[in-house]
Amino acid sequence: MLELNTDKEQISAPASEVFAFLSDMQNFKEMLPSSATDWKATPENCSFKVGGMAKIGLQYKSKTPNSRIDMTSYGDVIFPYDLSIVINEKDATSCEAHMEFKGDVNPFMRVMVESPLKNFFGYWGHALKKKFDKAS
Repeated sequence: MLELNTDKEQISAPASEVFAFLSDMQNFKEMLPSSATDWKATPENCSFKVGGMAKIGLQYKSKTPNSRIDMTSYGDVIFPYDLSIVINEKDATSCEAHMEFKGDVNPFMRVMVESPLKNFFGYWGHALKKKFDKAS
């Protein structure tokens, strides 16, 4: 089992606004790097490729309003995984968020995917912060 947690990102928006944005997978494209290809999405699932990585597919598993979004692998992926975005309200105008990834990866595959996934999810968390950064 591969488990990855991103750093907490401080976001300049209420938890409810971040949750609403993340509750439609069609919005996820805004957080992807320009190198992303094969983007497909509905409000409930999405899939794409980034750089040299295999296809990433996600679908919602459960949502806890304004605090947590749980997703699971979707479509033709190379191993099953779960991804959660945890949102913690700081005050009426800000929150923090981080991602928790768990993948059913054998030791050989782990060596190949751990670093690219860690970098990608870190990028994704930072992109979420930038989306809501009022100063930009």
